[in-house]
Amino acid sequence: MKPMRMLLVVLVLFSGGLKVAKGPYTVYAESAVVYTEVIEDLYRDENFDESYYPAIDRDYSLQLIQIAESSNKELFVYVYEPGGKALDLRASYIRFSTNPKEEIEPRDYSLKYLNSSGVFYKYLVEDFVVSADETRYYGIVQLMRPWIKDIDPASETDNEITQQPFPVQKQYTFGELNGKPFVREEHIDVIEVTDKFVGFCRYPEGGFKFSQTNEACDAHFVAFNTDRQIDRLLEADLQYSTQSVYDYFHAVLGGNSGTQFGDVVREPLLTIKGEEVSYEGDSWWANKFSWNRIQTVDEFISAESRHDVYKGVLFNKTVDTSLKLDLSTELKGKYSWVLRFTETDYTLQGTSMGYDQWYTNIEDVTILRLNFVTNGATYNLGVIDNMQSEPIDPEEHKPANTVTEKIEFNNNFLWIIGLILGILLIILCFPIIKFLIQGIVWIISLPFKAIKGAVDKHKRE
Repeated sequence: MKPMRMLLVVLVLFSGGLKVAKGPYTVYAESAVVYTEVIEDLYRDENFDESYYPAIDRDYSLQLIQIAESSNKELFVYVYEPGGKALDLRASYIRFSTNPKEEIEPRDYSLKYLNSSGVFYKYLVEDFVVSADETRYYGIVQLMRPWIKDIDPASETDNEITQQPFPVQKQYTFGELNGKPFVREEHIDVIEVTDKFVGFCRYPEGGFKFSQTNEACDAHFVAFNTDRQIDRLLEADLQYSTQSVYDYFHAVLGGNSGTQFGDVVREPLLTIKGEEVSYEGDSWWANKFSWNRIQTVDEFISAESRHDVYKGVLFNKTVDTSLKLDLSTELKGKYSWVLRFTETDYTLQGTSMGYDQWYTNIEDVTILRLNFVTNGATYNLGVIDNMQSEPIDPEEHKPANTVTEKIEFNNNFLWIIGLILGILLIILCFPIIKFLIQGIVWIISLPFKAIKGAVDKHKRE
């Protein structure tokens, strides 16, 4: 066996202000990486005092102690978890930006648990490579761990919270001073989402089709409120996951039903602006819907209270759209802004023997950045927010709106029907009309025939 190799790790221990880096080690075995223990790393700082981090019974929080860069371009995260081994929680994500705080662009990175000692936990930031830039920024907004029922705040809606956030609000700047590595710690301003609801509006294609397949568009949205006033929302960074769903019921041989779920896919980060979006079905005389990506709650409610009229040659189609009453009331009283962030397909095949439906679940929705104007000043801030999902159970996965369609005759129809009936009446009554015309002609011609007869008689005499 080859001897074990030792590579220097640049580990920076933070207690505020400017600190000079010190170097513990990470040991690499021939077939696997063996990371140094968390307590060993922490004690390399002579200012570290374990007594500042007591074990606290039933404390489920996470608190960042420090981060570290390795010479292998890895990034480590050291977390104080007061619940310690009794709870043995696991941090799951860290949200940070590698830009200066004025240009913050946070991203969520998964954390890999490495080891722990009492209340101290060490993690590796996955899918991240430390930059080669001379100055490196880590604007850390928050840590997250899986949501715990009956411990963490629950959603007051039918949503499911999947990840619970814990604020950090610090920017660490790595660089060199007089040839020695250093770090500067600063507080960063953030904005926190205080209430959130994830849902969707379903817009049926409508129109006429020669099939039993009904198509629709599910327009997904997140309504939210924050701990800071927002006068005008300019941009938002948001991320979410998708999962395809096939749900069916077949009334044969006693009936069978089921639901099949696809893989959960984490979608790329999405920057939302105030662009307009529209949906129109492919069928003849299909419905048309449009909306803006960013709306106030009042604008959202108003946009979903529509009465559209589609005029045809013979018929008019009216389409009425509205939010469900209880949701409309809740939105108006609790939320300020709505982000309408993506659209997915909905398909329903229904017969007297059952149905098949296909749609997409939206899960783990989280807002990472908000760019907004308040009192004339423009802000670009990282966001403290959880991950929250629409209901996964098909019985609870319902649209937030209702759409009703009605087809009625128009004036053109009455005119055309009157004309057609008139022509048919003429055709049906033609023999009678012909007889009447002949009778009238005969009566009118009688005087002329009498005169002609008298004239002819006079000529003969």
